[in-house]
Amino acid sequence: PGPDGGKVLHRRVGNKDIYMVKDVEKGSECFFRATGRVELWDAHSGTAQACPVLSQDKAGTRIRMNRETGNSYLIVFSPGKPLMADEGRTALRLSYEIPLGREWVTELLPTLQNKWGDYRFPAFDGMIGAEARSFRYAPDNGMPGNWMQPDYNDANWEEGIYGYGPQLMTQADGTAWTPVSFSWQYGVWDNPGAQGYHGLKGKVDDRFFILDKGKNQR
Repeated sequence: PGPDGGKVLHRRVGNKDIYMVKDVEKGSECFFRATGRVELWDAHSGTAQACPVLSQDKAGTRIRMNRETGNSYLIVFSPGKPLMADEGRTALRLSYEIPLGREWVTELLPTLQNKWGDYRFPAFDGMIGAEARSFRYAPDNGMPGNWMQPDYNDANWEEGIYGYGPQLMTQADGTAWTPVSFSWQYGVWDNPGAQGYHGLKGKVDDRFFILDKGKNQR
């Protein structure tokens, strides 16, 4: 997928090939040594969506990774025919739903113990409950009037972590301007550098900006 390679785990479960892919740059084209119907499983929503493929032959399958860099993918290959990507069908589609035949009661249980401030400052002797961390967003200029409707398709919007967002633009010689996203409180997402995972603690380190995709701080 690129010079950094990303990370991948592969398991064979029954007739399915399951890949967990992480740290792949958004827009990268990845090759999988598997064929068949391809789905993207979402652990947050519990849904499975058909994942369009760029090409597929006996050697394997090529897929374009459309999530933000740093997000993980759970890509599942099953026997069947793949959904081919084209200009009119780039968005992920819902593959199937599981109907619930009766009323269900669900409960979200807190699991993060913050006694020592491992997850949030100030520390407190208690648990942190479920939180929405990832959101889709788009500039508010030129938005259609129905963007707030439940059936509006926001698949082409950018995806990001709350508290983190584009703060400035950068450009290397001969390349296009690209946004640099970070949090003024916590730094770069999942790469805190010198300030550590507990945030900046009121002081901005001289090495705050990570310019080389997280490898080297300047």
